[in-house]
Formats: sequence, C-alpha cells, structure tokens
Amino acid sequence: WRVRSGFYTSDEIVTTIAELITDETLGITLRRAKRAVRLVVAAEWVAQLERQQAWPPEPTISDKLAKAFSSLERNRKILARMNLTCCQTCGVEEISGDRDDDSRGYVFFHEQDTEGVIAGGDLALAFGSFTKSEKKTRDVGDIIARSLRRAGLRVEWKQDTGRRIMVRCAEWRRRFEEDED
Repeated sequence: WRVRSGFYTSDEIVTTIAELITDETLGITLRRAKRAVRLVVAAEWVAQLERQQAWPPEPTISDKLAKAFSSLERNRKILARMNLTCCQTCGVEEISGDRDDDSRGYVFFHEQDTEGVIAGGDLALAFGSFTKSEKKTRDVGDIIARSLRRAGLRVEWKQDTGRRIMVRCAEWRRRFEEDED
C-alpha cells in the first residue's frame, strides 16, 4: 500500500519494511533485509508507474484534496495535512503542535486512512477547532466540507462533530515522479 499511496519514496518504503523484518537472532540483518525488500519494492514501483501512465489526465482525488487543503490553510487558517502520522490520536497531537494563535482548526487523514482508501474504501478526514466548542468545531467542519466540494470532491458530512468527514473515493490515485528507483 505504501507504493500505491504515492506519499513515500522507494528508499523510505525499503527502510520502513526492512526495519520491520530485521531479526538478528535469525540472521536477518538490516542490510540483508534491505536487499531483499528493495527487489520487491522496485517491482511494485514499476507496476505503479505503468498503472499511473494509464490514468486519464484530469486531476485525481489526491490532486483535488491537495488543492482544497492548500486553500484551507491559506484562506481559512485551517491546518491541513495529508497522510499525517500513524493514527488519529498521534495526528491530533502532532497537528496541535503546529498551530499558532491564528489557527482556526485542523483537518487531516493519517496512514491508516491512506491504507484503507487504497484497499477500496472512502477517505475519512479528522477535523476539529482546537476548542471544546461544539459550534466552532461544526463551523470548521462546514468550511472544510464546502472547500472539498468546491475542489470537485464528493463529500458526506451531516454536521455531526462526533463523526469524521467522508470523501467518496472510487480509486485512490496519487502521481509520483518516474525518476525514483
């Protein structure tokens, strides 16, 4: 899923997976693990490039999300991050550390969400207002949902601050550069 996500370089993927399978007691050194993983990742990288070449030229869901997130940050002072950390708890902690006095709220999706959308699900967005105010949080959610819709995304959100904003995703596509190895 990491290759198909489009968020990682091949070296980042190789290192992450190799560190997971390294086991000195079994004689699997990090160097040996990286060599083995690199072969698999290289094949997946080529397959992803081939899939990517068949995509139509119009903006992908990822492109539309990036546009909406950029607009939210620039125009609405809502911090917006794609593929942020491992989970929602860590994501809220990290994005809270990025806030300043002007920050109105936040929106993000994390690695588990990315993995889920690549497996064929919709994309769930975490959001909030940095306050305990239900009204301010709902207002932030409304702004996010409108921005996503303006960017051409299909959004499901019923103004329930206890539920994440859902972006309908028929197929996750995020382009990456061909010069990665």
